[in-house]
Amino acid sequence: MFLWQICLVAHPKITKSFQFKVSNQKERLTKKMKNKDISKFQQIIPFVFPTFALLLLLSGLLGTYTIPVFVIVLLFGFAYSFVSMLTKRALIGSIINLYVTGILIFGGALLYIMAIASGV
Repeated sequence: MFLWQICLVAHPKITKSFQFKVSNQKERLTKKMKNKDISKFQQIIPFVFPTFALLLLLSGLLGTYTIPVFVIVLLFGFAYSFVSMLTKRALIGSIINLYVTGILIFGGALLYIMAIASGV
């Protein structure tokens, strides 16, 4: 046996403190893993709004209300990205999504104006 193993067997106080340190390290590692998983999930959430809006627009499920709902969903996504950017939860994803959503809102507004002008 090694000397440190003999010391651990001989002194229960040392054994308890060693076990406490090991359990703390395991807890820290699991917290880090959970935070990484949450961070990846938070980076994806902002892109759900424009994806859903585009699917809604291309499918035309809501008939005459498709374009206004498209713009409203994009506005919700824009607001969510702005809040995420300010709280620094999903900084990179939010900044990219703000640009994408801004372009889609501009395009949706043009579609809406063209639909009104054509009398649809």
